[in-house]
Amino acid sequence: MHDTDEPLERLELALIHPADKTFNTLHDQALATKRELSAARGNLRNLLEQLPEKTPKAKTQEHKAYLSTLEKVQNVKKTIVQKNDELMEILKTKERISQEMQKRG
Repeated sequence: MHDTDEPLERLELALIHPADKTFNTLHDQALATKRELSAARGNLRNLLEQLPEKTPKAKTQEHKAYLSTLEKVQNVKKTIVQKNDELMEILKTKERISQEMQKRG
């Protein structure tokens, strides 16, 4: 009977608890969000480098480009805030699940 128990024990070890799957999914989401956040920060840095030191004269083509870049900067800042909030929520959830897994284990 010992021979038949061993494969079952190994199968039980191989099965992943739903909390583990959720934790792994959240980990993957966190990594993806970190990459998106990093890309957004790089985009912001590039946009800020494009801005001239002095504001161009109004009603010129340079001023229109300047305003367009400022608008892009604001949009990227909103994206950064959103991605940062998403990442914080993911990390909080991961921490909660990790604590639950430790209590279980």
